[in-house]
Amino acid sequence: MKEEKLYPIVENFARQHFDCFASKIRTGLRGFGKVDVSCARRIVRDLSQTNELISIEVKPSTQNYCKIIGQALGYSVFSHRCYLAVLFKRNESFSRDQRIIANKLGVGLVEIHKGAERSSCKEVLTSSYFLPQEDMLHMFLQRMDLVECVICRRWFDPTRYTQKLDKAITRKLPFVYWLWDLDKAVRDERAYVYHRRHVCRDCIQLLGRPTRSDSS
Repeated sequence: MKEEKLYPIVENFARQHFDCFASKIRTGLRGFGKVDVSCARRIVRDLSQTNELISIEVKPSTQNYCKIIGQALGYSVFSHRCYLAVLFKRNESFSRDQRIIANKLGVGLVEIHKGAERSSCKEVLTSSYFLPQEDMLHMFLQRMDLVECVICRRWFDPTRYTQKLDKAITRKLPFVYWLWDLDKAVRDERAYVYHRRHVCRDCIQLLGRPTRSDSS
């Protein structure tokens, strides 16, 4: 089975198994290659929220195992969790030595089993939690059409954003603003200002609520 045909199978598994709200196939950063399957999830509590980016390297076999698991580990530069997903025949699985290596590196393992009617995936080793480089993480999120709210830190799709605060408040739209002074301070020589921050629809309503002095 060709590797490309495995991507949708793993993507569907990841969205359900990890409870992801966004995912993409073959997305990456220029000069750093592409991730076969990437997905984003939220762990929401009453008083907190945690975002995680999960990257999965997909292979049709365990050939050159140290090389392919090294590829998966490389994604930790911009991902919180990294997995290697491999296709196996019905009665096959990762060997004991392969699990030991993956556990030592902190890379999670997923087995793909091709069935007559449908294929199934199984997480056999959970990935460690990595601390990605923040700049690379946000660049990767941009490739996934996601940004982070500067107030609640939630990841969201900024589609239909506006640069006008009053419009964002009245129409409940995502808001983006540009950091002109920062651009000058860092002496960015690009033709346009690219330094920007986003505010999600929930948080923009906070800015539009009247204060006690306003309502009196």
